[in-house]
Amino acid sequence: MLEKQPDRNKCIVCQCQCQRQSDISVLGWLICTECEIELVKSNVNHHGYDKYVKSLRTIWQTVSWEDVPLFV
Repeated sequence: MLEKQPDRNKCIVCQCQCQRQSDISVLGWLICTECEIELVKSNVNHHGYDKYVKSLRTIWQTVSWEDVPLFV
């Protein structure tokens, strides 16, 4: 069974539509300003921490590492 891929025009965390220039992009995936603020403030005891980890894991699992430039 194929899993539905998240929409890359939406925040990877909350799925809101991202259209502001203040939203950030991580390897082509978007994180809205509100989620970025909450992510930065969070720690392992934060009630939403697991959601952030799962969302960021989605980014890393979809990266083709051959296409990522390595910094030396």
